[in-house]
Amino acid sequence: VRVRRKLEGRHEVVLAPLPAMITVVREINTPRYPTVPMRLAAAEAPVPIWDNKIMQLDENRVGLKGSPTQVRRIFSPERVKGEIISRDGDRPDDVARRLIEKMLERDTISL
Repeated sequence: VRVRRKLEGRHEVVLAPLPAMITVVREINTPRYPTVPMRLAAAEAPVPIWDNKIMQLDENRVGLKGSPTQVRRIFSPERVKGEIISRDGDRPDDVARRLIEKMLERDTISL
């Protein structure tokens, strides 16, 4: 693949082998909004599903078998019950001071 990379005040041409991941800046394109007839046609258009019967890829290189990622364990972290650190009538600087003290106690921040 050959791409043009945007740098400050200039562009650089980069060559890379496929597969490659390419990211783009927001200014790459101006989106086109579909007309009403095109929206209606898109809502009714069939979406083809390309499974491995059609693609005929090596099953050892795609899907769960071919993925380099292995999930060993899935869990939900324990939720710590929250606490209210302000009371009615407290001044904002007192509440902020209490919050900082709590965060220091739990080693969330350091000074």
